[in-house]
Amino acid sequence: IAPLRPQLVAEPTFLDRGMVRGEQTLVPFTVRNVGGVASGPVDILPPAVSWMKIAGTDQLASLEPGESTTVNVLLEPPADLPLLIYPGTIGIGNGRVGLALPYRFRAMSTAVGDLVVTATDQYTYYVAGSPKLTNAVVTVSDPFTGQTVTNSVTDAAGQVRFASLAEGAYTVDVTAPKHNTFRSTA
Repeated sequence: IAPLRPQLVAEPTFLDRGMVRGEQTLVPFTVRNVGGVASGPVDILPPAVSWMKIAGTDQLASLEPGESTTVNVLLEPPADLPLLIYPGTIGIGNGRVGLALPYRFRAMSTAVGDLVVTATDQYTYYVAGSPKLTNAVVTVSDPFTGQTVTNSVTDAAGQVRFASLAEGAYTVDVTAPKHNTFRSTA
């Protein structure tokens, strides 16, 4: 036999969103008491970063068993926030009950640009005219997820242009038969 206690759960159990620099993003989640007694007032404790806060109050009224409420996290990343992934935890609780809600917010940009890749043949690099590598496969992928964003083959000049890529870091892989594979971050 165990005494009745409050028990908080969050839905979803993990916050994973993108946030555009210089814009507001609202990220809702639900806090539910699945325990056997009221929770008492519950504090929401976001991390101490300037671009994240709780929309509204940072204290919830007591939740009865089975009762839930929605909490909104307001993300306001500055225009110069580095384009990285920001992981962390939002604390929810009081002295009797607690919950840690993990998050991963990715800073993004609406700016776009072109990426030009020139493939150099390592065997003929020092030959007069430095002939470039044609028909090399160039793959541009997301450095955080590993997913391919785009790919193409170099032209007769050994170049390939990727137009209108979103601002950010990319992993660039260049492969060709009978040549070493090249990987770099752009």
